[in-house]
Amino acid sequence: MKPSHYFNKFLIAPVACLLLAAVSAAQAPTPPAPDDKDTGVQELTRGPVHEAFGQPAQFNPEPGEVVAKAPPEAVEELPPDQKPEGDDVRWIPGYWQWDDESKDFLWVSGLWRNIPPGRNWVPGYWNKTAEGYQWVSGFWASTETAETEYLPAPPETLENGPVGEATTADSVWMPGVWMWRDTRYLWRPGYWVPGQANWVWSSPHYDWTPNGYVFVDGYWDYPLQQRGLLFAPVMFGNQLRPGYAYTPSVVIDPLLLAGNLFARPRYGHYYFGDYYAANYATAGIYPWFSYANSRRGYDPLYAYTATSFASSNPNWAANQRTNYFNLQQNVAARPARTFAAQQQLARTANTQNQILARSLADVAAAKNSTVRLAKVEAAELKTQRAQTAEFRKLATERVKLEKAEGATAPKTGTARTAPAKVKLPVTASAGASASVKVKAPPAAPKQPEPAAHDPAKAKASTLPHPEDVLKPDFKPGVPMGKEPVTPKNPLPKEPVTPKNPLPKEPANLLPKEPAVPKNPLPKEPPAVVPMPKAPPMVPAPKVPVPKPGPKPKD
Repeated sequence: MKPSHYFNKFLIAPVACLLLAAVSAAQAPTPPAPDDKDTGVQELTRGPVHEAFGQPAQFNPEPGEVVAKAPPEAVEELPPDQKPEGDDVRWIPGYWQWDDESKDFLWVSGLWRNIPPGRNWVPGYWNKTAEGYQWVSGFWASTETAETEYLPAPPETLENGPVGEATTADSVWMPGVWMWRDTRYLWRPGYWVPGQANWVWSSPHYDWTPNGYVFVDGYWDYPLQQRGLLFAPVMFGNQLRPGYAYTPSVVIDPLLLAGNLFARPRYGHYYFGDYYAANYATAGIYPWFSYANSRRGYDPLYAYTATSFASSNPNWAANQRTNYFNLQQNVAARPARTFAAQQQLARTANTQNQILARSLADVAAAKNSTVRLAKVEAAELKTQRAQTAEFRKLATERVKLEKAEGATAPKTGTARTAPAKVKLPVTASAGASASVKVKAPPAAPKQPEPAAHDPAKAKASTLPHPEDVLKPDFKPGVPMGKEPVTPKNPLPKEPVTPKNPLPKEPANLLPKEPAVPKNPLPKEPPAVVPMPKAPPMVPAPKVPVPKPGPKPKD
């Protein structure tokens, strides 16, 4: 398989997404004017995506960032009375996440999730440390495993890209991973997974916890547009007080999400919306296409989405880059950052590419909506609200168990040296009930057997860094050299403004004319001096060199 085919195969067809966006915007009803009364609740059309909806897997997982401020108490969140159709759809509550730019916490709203077969959601939590508060990610645990195993840190990945030819035209490469066997790690090489309609094989990976590393093996999940109903994150104002209950009501369109999705591996989250300013990549928030097959991690969800569009649009790779650079330079064309601002734009301008969210009422009323909704009866709403309490209890118990086990674990420095198994409480929603008929997923793909391998003898990675992919001279399959160093606190203190991300003067894309000397002709005697020939005109490249424009209003 050629290197260029390897990289390009896993990029989205943004043109198709934009066309869908145009249709959706054109057919959506005119949004009502926002209420003048300040409710103190601001729905955002940018920010972190709920972990249970999807997470960017990392090759070498790291502990989460530490923030000094303590998170508030969890919001009393009530599930809405509309949910997407699906085999086993359940409500998973929201949680607080730190926002660098506002220097405060925002609420990642709960979601209706079509539960992956044979999986149970273990929610994340904020862990108090000596330095502050550190986020510990949630994960999809197997319902067949009674205990969670915490392992020593795995060695650095040996993954270096696909090997051999794809088994089918829609096959995706699944990266290799270290597997714990008895008293040591063995390396399981990567393998090709034949494509399955409406199924995504999730990448095997490790999640860091204070008690060690949790291994999550591959499993079948649903594609982006079938995962459930994702709601907008929220900033709370004066309404966040005892007795206040919040019900999410602004829905993020999954197809339009695909064209505006970013990965922030250090925070263990996808982000969506306006993160197009150049300094966001420096801060570790990478556009989806640049992270999908990089030395930082791999994204099978991206791979599936890409192959679903590739046959209809052979230019999707170039279009994805072009769209990113265009929005990086054209601030006015970027999606709005709040739902209120999006509504205002929808009334005053042609905003086909800026509509990422719609009200739940509009989605329910639309006949051609991406997600088909069903009414949730009162009895089921009561059950789902009770299960919210079970998720909260599970998160609380997880904090206690992981901290207690981690404190007594055999360690060298701060690293666990031996595995430990802990039985976490199981939520009332674990496993589909007998009355729910869940469509069986395909058989698990055949995986190679792990074998002993010396990490010290591993070859240097030739996979690109996400920032390399964003360079104008990037060529798929060609290593770019040294890995960029991401600063520990990459975002500026003030609202994000790139520090001279682009040249101040307009870039001259044409060849320079030869320099003319100040005294081109001799003073005496006059003599004819031939002028140098001007080089032929070369048209300016259309992509991927971005044209400079006004600084992003970040």
